[in-house]
Amino acid sequence: MTQRLKMEMSSGAHLGTKGDICFVNGKLVSVAEDNMLKVYNIQNSKLDKVQEIELTGGETFTLCSNQVDKLILAGNDKVVNTFTINAETGLTADNFKEPFAALKFDSEVKRVKFNGSKWILGVAEDEHVSIFNTETKATLHCKPGHAGCMAKSA
Repeated sequence: MTQRLKMEMSSGAHLGTKGDICFVNGKLVSVAEDNMLKVYNIQNSKLDKVQEIELTGGETFTLCSNQVDKLILAGNDKVVNTFTINAETGLTADNFKEPFAALKFDSEVKRVKFNGSKWILGVAEDEHVSIFNTETKATLHCKPGHAGCMAKSA
């Protein structure tokens, strides 16, 4: 038998209709069409928004994390940026002042994935796929139309 957990959202908690969610350091983090990074605590089956950070640059609507100290953000500015989260201060606006551009594309980024240790994957609207190695800083590109390369950015 499957048990369902009903989540109650506190006043002001909104995950948006265009955006993404992930976990960082035990907190739920979301981005949506308002370009605000929202941070939530999850306690007693309730989401409580604890923080909002306005993101600058292009519209950000996809994100992922290694769930500890790295957050990866991307969107219509065609860049996959990585950010290091300070363990002592947690998520603050200061974390987003100096991004590291891991991947650059010719069209907006639709999806990002991170295996948590070494590989960051980005998929662009034009079906271009790139994989970034965080250890060597090398990038593998797979452009549409090349033999063996096929991606759909649903």
